[in-house]
Amino acid sequence: ITSRFLRSEETRRPLRSKTTLLGNVGQDPIKIRDKLVKFSVATNSSWFVKEEDSGHFALKTEWHNILVYRNGLQNYVMQTVTKGQRVLLDGRLSYSKFEDSEGISRSSATIILENLIALNFPKTEREAEDVVEDEPYDA
Repeated sequence: ITSRFLRSEETRRPLRSKTTLLGNVGQDPIKIRDKLVKFSVATNSSWFVKEEDSGHFALKTEWHNILVYRNGLQNYVMQTVTKGQRVLLDGRLSYSKFEDSEGISRSSATIILENLIALNFPKTEREAEDVVEDEPYDA
């Protein structure tokens, strides 16, 4: 590596933690002390488990804690996001350590929300009642 390479523009840029999730909202967002909004998102992964003569698919669900600090994004999340909704989100990982009530050292990971796209909008009961089914098509 040459010294010219070490002084390049790219080496002076900060490195960032970036996470993208596609999942379902696990709880309605809640506002905490007018400073942030918190909600959870579930994602899952599946894989094939091979056994002697056959096999099966296994499924694992992971829960992610999401925090929203930006005011404009907080308003959008509080007005738009609901439990069960499919969302695509970007954020950065944040790790913290704490002691639980028994004095055991624990750690947790949180995603600080930067962008969110709501991919579906659950219908309210009233909207669901207003939907008229199409009559069957007879050829």
